[in-house]
Amino acid sequence: GGSRAWTYLVGRSYYLFHPRSRHRVDDVLFWAFRATQRGPVGCNCGTTKIGKYVFLGNSIHTISLPSTVTEIDETAFLNCNNLKSFTVDENNSVFSAVDGVLFNKTKSILVSYPQGSANSSYTIPDGVVTVKKHAFANSTNIDTIIFPHSIKNIAESAYLNCTNIKYIFFKGT
Repeated sequence: GGSRAWTYLVGRSYYLFHPRSRHRVDDVLFWAFRATQRGPVGCNCGTTKIGKYVFLGNSIHTISLPSTVTEIDETAFLNCNNLKSFTVDENNSVFSAVDGVLFNKTKSILVSYPQGSANSSYTIPDGVVTVKKHAFANSTNIDTIIFPHSIKNIAESAYLNCTNIKYIFFKGT
């Protein structure tokens, strides 16, 4: 119990929940880890939902999602300007990650691009149909986006504050 069920620091990694804890935390809620100053973050202990603004302004570099996370609010990772990659447990039935980018399991929805990625261009993989709201928000290193032929929906504010975008290409006819 106690606070160790909530936070656990190992070297430079900051775990939201102690990996061996018996406690179950279903939801991580509004601003729970706003502006924390740690390295990689991992979720454990049965967490199913990551709510609004949970990591707002956080300095983390990597977020690792366990198999149990089934819901992530579109604002959960806003202003995580140092975020370089997402990883997802292979047993997660809802989410996946490809080259550090967060997708739904079938890779038809791009959920979140890591804002701190050093890449200046990104080619959205073939098969992606939807780019979610805030998916690329504040990704200021991006200057080129290449959309696949499969793209059908680009949500409102998907590219909010992407101030350096110069080139947008759509594949297909």
